[in-house]
Amino acid sequence: MNETLRFFIDILIGAVILIIACTRFTRCCIKIYHILYMIIGIFILTYFLYPIAESFSSYLVVGYTVSIALIKQKDKYKNCILSILGYLYNVLFNYVCMAVVYFITGLNIMEFSWYNITLFNIFYIFILFITMSCIKQIFHKPLDFFFTHKFNTKTVVCIGLYIAICAAILITNFASSQYMGYPIFSVILNCFLFLVYFALTIILLLQTIKIIKREAYEKQKLAEFKSLQEYTEKLENLYQQMRSFKHDYINILATLDCYIEQRDMDGLDTYFHSKILPTGKQFSQDTSSLGKLANVQILELKSLLYQKFMRAASLHLQLDIDIPDPVTSSGSMEPVDLSRIIGIFLDNAIEAASETDEKNLYCGLLQKDNNITIHLTNSCRMNDIPIEKLFKNGFTTKKPGHGIGLFNVKEILGKYPDVLLHTECRDSHFTQELHIPHC
Repeated sequence: MNETLRFFIDILIGAVILIIACTRFTRCCIKIYHILYMIIGIFILTYFLYPIAESFSSYLVVGYTVSIALIKQKDKYKNCILSILGYLYNVLFNYVCMAVVYFITGLNIMEFSWYNITLFNIFYIFILFITMSCIKQIFHKPLDFFFTHKFNTKTVVCIGLYIAICAAILITNFASSQYMGYPIFSVILNCFLFLVYFALTIILLLQTIKIIKREAYEKQKLAEFKSLQEYTEKLENLYQQMRSFKHDYINILATLDCYIEQRDMDGLDTYFHSKILPTGKQFSQDTSSLGKLANVQILELKSLLYQKFMRAASLHLQLDIDIPDPVTSSGSMEPVDLSRIIGIFLDNAIEAASETDEKNLYCGLLQKDNNITIHLTNSCRMNDIPIEKLFKNGFTTKKPGHGIGLFNVKEILGKYPDVLLHTECRDSHFTQELHIPHC
């Protein structure tokens, strides 16, 4: 086999390894034409730059591969971080494999024939793909949080810079070792150093996610506490209204009696509709809404529902609440996850209903044998909402920049395969029905 053909086979194998390394940890949807662009670009860059820059052309090759992978992708910064992290893992794993080969055979891999090195690389492609897939599966919860949580820009930039600096150091080291022919002392030393680098990077990411999770949990608890405070204050206000109403009951009857004795029906009509009836309606509405929430005994959910119902009332929605029995359990779901899902559903329902003439919003909660059914129906302007696309990342029927809420619902429900969600749009009404089995 001539040298040119070997050179192209080496580039092809290297391209496949690099593509796996830079995309396996990410959530990039890689199309076939993206892969072709990557392979062609890697061929061109390697063919023309390698004779000039030799192994240091790796900087451009890695940068090009990552850039192509991120084309038309959501969460570019986060996917870029995971892409570079995947490359770091590839470098580390490559050194580990070469060290293992040395301890088994007593030979440096560069002393093998071209055919044996090619077989090693083909085998390496398979084990690289398998190990990266396993790591992605093991760390799927931190990855889910990493993608669904809105980090502040400073945090993302700091993590990205740290990983980029690590990648630059490793690429330089890797290129130098390749130029020297992978001397065995360099393989073992780099294997140890890269392992430390990679371990520190993983620890940094996990600790960052852990800290942000704790902060998010504390913020959520604080918001729930404030909602419960508002709920309690509202109940106290209602209690004071009831006491005041009881105290003033005789006086109210006396004022009515004056109009009746004087046969002033017009004055009585004006006084009743302007003074008494509005107060009674407000009193009745507040008592009815808060009274039905008394059946919700999950504090996180109660505070959320109270907050959303008050917002719906402020937008003058026709609110119908049906909670006939006590709701004491969130079934197989964590209360926090259930609250997140219901919050997203209610936000969408309130916004959609407020844009219609009917302004209808129905919320029903039913618990039976610890099985929970939650039913939400709202009026909407559209009859042909594409249900199959609603839960895709970025899809929205609203203004650009929305479309993340229902995707987050899909991510949360991925942790609960026994939970059923039915979504329907019919007769200008949109329905979400959630069935949660018992634990």
